[in-house]
Formats: sequence, C-alpha cells, structure tokens
Amino acid sequence: MMLLRNRLSLRYTLNTFSCRHQEVASSNNLALLSTSAHQLSSKKNLKEPNGILKKYENFLKNNFPTSYTVYRQIVDGCKWCISDLKMYYVLRKTLRNNKKSIEDLKKEELECLIKTSSDLSKVLTLAVVAPIPLTIYPLALAIVFLPRLVLTHHFWSRQKYKEFFSKNIFLRSRFHYDSLSSMVKINHQQSLPLKFGDINKEVVTVPSFDEMSVLERYHLLRFHQVSLFNGIKKLKERSLLIHCLDDKLRKTLDNSVDKMNEQEIIVQLYMRKIYFENTDDTEFLRKKLVEWLRHSEKFYIKGNEGFLLYAPIIEKGSKC
Repeated sequence: MMLLRNRLSLRYTLNTFSCRHQEVASSNNLALLSTSAHQLSSKKNLKEPNGILKKYENFLKNNFPTSYTVYRQIVDGCKWCISDLKMYYVLRKTLRNNKKSIEDLKKEELECLIKTSSDLSKVLTLAVVAPIPLTIYPLALAIVFLPRLVLTHHFWSRQKYKEFFSKNIFLRSRFHYDSLSSMVKINHQQSLPLKFGDINKEVVTVPSFDEMSVLERYHLLRFHQVSLFNGIKKLKERSLLIHCLDDKLRKTLDNSVDKMNEQEIIVQLYMRKIYFENTDDTEFLRKKLVEWLRHSEKFYIKGNEGFLLYAPIIEKGSKC
C-alpha cells in the first residue's frame, strides 16, 4: 500500500514540472534504448501492473501525458538499472569462479560489464534507493534538472542520449587529454591527430602500464571511467573487454553496424571513448565506428594493453 500511495501521489509532483518536460521521450522511445539484458528481464520477470494501479496509470496517461512520460521514465529506468546490476554481478561471479573467461562472453554480456562498471557507483546508489518510499520525488526532480550528473543512461530520454554522451566525452578529454597525449610518441615525422588506419605500433609508441607514473595512470583510469582500486588490472580488463567486443562485431561487420540505430552507435562509440560531437549526423558516426572496427584488431597488444585505450586519444588529437 505504501508503494501504491507513493505512485498515486506522484501525479501532484509531476504536474508541477509538466511545462519543463515537453522534450522528454515517451516510454515507447525509452524502450528502444534497452539493452538485451533489459529486454530479457522485462519479458521474463517484469509483470504489467494490474488492478487499481493499472487504472491509475491509464488515467495519468489519458489526462496528464507529460506527467505519465516522466512516471514511465522513472519506473522503466529503475527496472532497467536493477536488471543491468543483477546481470553485472552474475557475470562477475562467473568470471571469478572461472566458469567462463572474458573471451567466452556474449556481446550483450561484454557490453553490460563495460557500461555498468563505468557507472557502478551511480547504478548501485539508484538500485538501493529505488525501492524506498518517496524516493520517486527526488528522481523526478533529477530527471528535470540534473539528468546527466545525477542519473545514469537508464533514465535519459531518447533526445538527450547523444547530447549527454558527447558532453561526457568532451569533459573527460578536456581534463585528461593534455596529460595523456604528452606520453604519446609519434614516429616518422607525423603528428596528432592520426586516423585509426594510421595508428600502429611502428608509428606510435605509448608507455606500458608499469612504465607510467601514478599520475599518468590516474588520468588514463579517469578518462576510461575505470575504478582507481587495483587500477592496472582493471585497465587490462577494460582493454580485453573492448577487444573481445570488437571481435564479436567484426564477425558480422557489414550487417551488425548497418542495422544499428543512432542510439546504439552512440553507445558503442562511448564505451570505447571515441570522440564525437552532438552535431555529428548518424552516418558520420556509423563510419567512425566502422573505421575503428576495421583497424582495432592491431590495437590490442599483449604486454601493452594500454595501446588500445590510447587509440581514441590519438585519433581525437587537436580537436580537443
């Protein structure tokens, strides 16, 4: 009953912000952004509301469509967030018990590990507070005023996906690019930026993790949103995760990337921290992802796994 009262009373809070929400995506659009893990969970575990709650949702949808959109963003975002977190910990346990290796994981599992580990503190916080009564109010406020800073991509509207991810990469580049690029040595009288096709170990030299100073390692960890705890191991793992994900996409390159919508392409670029701007059109982004996949196999070097993590920095170059 507490949860029911919580949802019923949401109408009054959401109506306050209705004029601020005309650009918020509908629940149908939000569903398009779901990962496979979310889709599987929603099919198997998540039941449609019934009874009085269903009647209330229909009333809200028919009479207050803007408020209903925000309501669905909160509910669907919480479900998606918790679903990803569950999958993340199942995969971690599987890897820890040596039941599978990273190379054995499916595309969706690799994506879950990369995305969830990058925002783990936020995802954990949201998953913990979501079931608590009355937390739906601060979540509604966060969707209105601070969606990029406070919430994860699970709660973002379709229109904001590109804007927020591009801004996140821009800010990380601004804070860490100079320090990271200063460690890159370019041979053969070339200079930054280099295209992905021109990046190889004969032309570019980057330090191994053991050769980096603590400060240099810190910048690389923060740029790729990797935990500072046990940093070298986590960086090696991130490099391997991206390498294995690239392999999965390369096997069906002509079909897989061509069939991706803009949101899917943006997520793929963001996981690798490949720079793009909010004004870039979909075909430009698609070509950038294809270019990465065609050449990224040579970026993964055992013994110097950081080379792959430096490739997006080298490609971005003076655009910072």
